[in-house]
Amino acid sequence: MSASAASPSGDFNASNVAAFLNESWTREHQLVVSGEAEKHGVPKPVVYQAVEKAWSGRNPNLTQKQNAMANGGNFLTEVRKQLDSTTSESQK
Repeated sequence: MSASAASPSGDFNASNVAAFLNESWTREHQLVVSGEAEKHGVPKPVVYQAVEKAWSGRNPNLTQKQNAMANGGNFLTEVRKQLDSTTSESQK
């Protein structure tokens, strides 16, 4: 992509922007992976590592219970009740 294609214009073209960003990211990523970035004096980026694992499943309040609804009821039980009531009403 040339510099003129990446310069702003009156019309916004999302596909051009996405292509430009993907191309730039890919180029920078390859420089870091290959080690070429450090040869040019660019420090290697630091990858963020969370101290605690918020979604590890150790906290029972954060884990999901199978078939649970927001009110704590069992979703499948409620669906069965609804189906049973509609089938019994239609048989009358």
